Amino acid sequence: ADLPVPSDPARRTARDIGFRGMLVFSEPDGAEALYASGVSARTLDPLLPPPRLLRSVDGVAFEAVPAAPGTTLGELDAVGFRGLTAFKDRLFAVAGNLYGDGVLLVSAQPSAGNDAFRVASPAGMRVYETAVFNGALYVGVRDPVHGYAVLKTDATGHPPYSFTPVVRDGGGRRWLRSHNVLSMHAFGDALFVGTEFPAE
Repeated sequence: ADLPVPSDPARRTARDIGFRGMLVFSEPDGAEALYASGVSARTLDPLLPPPRLLRSVDGVAFEAVPAAPGTTLGELDAVGFRGLTAFKDRLFAVAGNLYGDGVLLVSAQPSAGNDAFRVASPAGMRVYETAVFNGALYVGVRDPVHGYAVLKTDATGHPPYSFTPVVRDGGGRRWLRSHNVLSMHAFGDALFVGTEFPAE
């Protein structure tokens, strides 16, 4: 807890207050690196630094991926990272709010950080979870008005990518429609999607 809180400099907090996921990623040079998705203390004060992605090549020593001010990673309006996924030799990550939903980022060279990351999701899309299935990248989207959605992309061309709807409007449920996808996992020849209240 060595980071001063701007709104109350007498207080200190930790640079990372938690980690929401990890992923082993094969980098362009063929080396494997372990990435950990950090959560910042911005819930205490929005002026605190953005969340960090930590990287390790030995599983013991971790370093923060560069996120200089003025770059994509350095200017994120996010509290934490989640949903680390490898697809087509690229690393995808969700940079979201305290509850987890946010923009989808992509990088072919995540160790470079900064502007090596681009926003992969269209404006207004609130991604919560990701999974690779049947040759596509699937995303679970939060929509508090119409209900959750599941979309997929082949991630071709330049980001932001085009997404095809698979499930819309909370799965068509008329009453007590769930608004968010909390989990996605491919098992066998099926993709399983778990939602929030009501849990399905």
